Amino acid sequence: MQTLKHFAGAALLALGFNAAAATPGDFDPTFAFGGYNAVGYGDYAVGDDLAVDRAGYIYTAGTDTTGGTVTPILTKYKPDGSLDASFGVGGFATPAVVPPNVMPYAALVTFRDYLFQLVSADDKLYVYAFDTNGTPQAWFGTGGVSVVTIGTGIYPVLDIAQWGNNLGIAASARNPATGNFDFVVVQMSLSGALLPGFGSGGVAYSRLYTGAGARNRLTGLAFQPDGRIVAAGRAAKPGDSYDYVVARYRLDGTLDPTFAAGGLRRIGFGDNDYGRRVAIKQDGRIVVTGSACKWIDPATGEEYCQLGAAQLKTDGSLDAGFGTAGKITWDLGRKGVTVTDFVLDPRERPVVVGQHHIDTDKSTAFVARLKTNGALDVGYGGGGWVDVTYGYDANANGGVKVYPSTGQIVTAGTTIKIVDPTTSYALTTVARHEN
Repeated sequence: MQTLKHFAGAALLALGFNAAAATPGDFDPTFAFGGYNAVGYGDYAVGDDLAVDRAGYIYTAGTDTTGGTVTPILTKYKPDGSLDASFGVGGFATPAVVPPNVMPYAALVTFRDYLFQLVSADDKLYVYAFDTNGTPQAWFGTGGVSVVTIGTGIYPVLDIAQWGNNLGIAASARNPATGNFDFVVVQMSLSGALLPGFGSGGVAYSRLYTGAGARNRLTGLAFQPDGRIVAAGRAAKPGDSYDYVVARYRLDGTLDPTFAAGGLRRIGFGDNDYGRRVAIKQDGRIVVTGSACKWIDPATGEEYCQLGAAQLKTDGSLDAGFGTAGKITWDLGRKGVTVTDFVLDPRERPVVVGQHHIDTDKSTAFVARLKTNGALDVGYGGGGWVDVTYGYDANANGGVKVYPSTGQIVTAGTTIKIVDPTTSYALTTVARHEN
């Protein structure tokens, strides 16, 4: 295990931190080392998602890559931001058995005193259950893991959510029956058993586009109070660029015909639009965020991406009270952004996180806050967002949650040290911001 490292000074200077006059967006000075913690597991540990339990403990989910082997990792932090060394082994928990070819991305949800971590490998999804001490739970699935075969070509960005006694998963893969790259939604019980009444044996395939070269990808999921699933991602016709997609599913896994056009809403901003995450407001309106991109050089794939957000009414139509005719983009400058996650804060303002690109080897992690109407909230940070670093050259936020007792913003992320063009190493991070 890599020696534990902590970095605080660089990010505090970047923010112009003033403990006497904290403003929304500032690091919480009482959390960890001036607002954040960065810890190492192996050679390249990243943080993709996180959860906060009822007692205020924070769990981050990600992967570590050492010697070419990818291992799912969970990390636990105390409410003060320090690593909880009693969790698993030295603060980290890993599956008892790791399959080969794990993709470097993990999603996480917590329910009561259990953690459910989602990863993918080859043609399968793996859901692991742990308790809050980091102990694998043998009662879940088979020996602590539920394995679901969905098809080859799984896109590595996934999502998992909980409703009642069920877990829902958003994914995408090549449909074994048709060969089409489809949206995939999975439902299982909290015991890890697939729900037979959902889709075909717990797995539901759907699509916006068909044919060779069509791409349909789900990367975000939320449950409505009635148990219907709302999922978000992107889709592209053969030979064309991506648009955001939002889908709603009935309890049996079929697309809901009362939502948008046959259960699917396509949202376009520009040339290539990567819908990422979705959340549902208390009145049922749906918010989706991601990266809205313009081509710089289609031949090389170079793009410039902005923060893109949209809001839908409960019937799937765009909400004209949000942005311009239901959608909006925000240019954060430099070399653009990659949006990875967002959460609705206690006032239902979207708080969006991701990576802000400076040049090839340098980036900051960003946190942006929108108003409920989609406007950039200039009262947050320096004009609506903050850029932070966690000690090294390249930084990114992977996931975001609201800290329940205070309404503060908590993020999971990564800081990467570029040694040379072929060598780098990374630490997984957690941070807490005023809101």
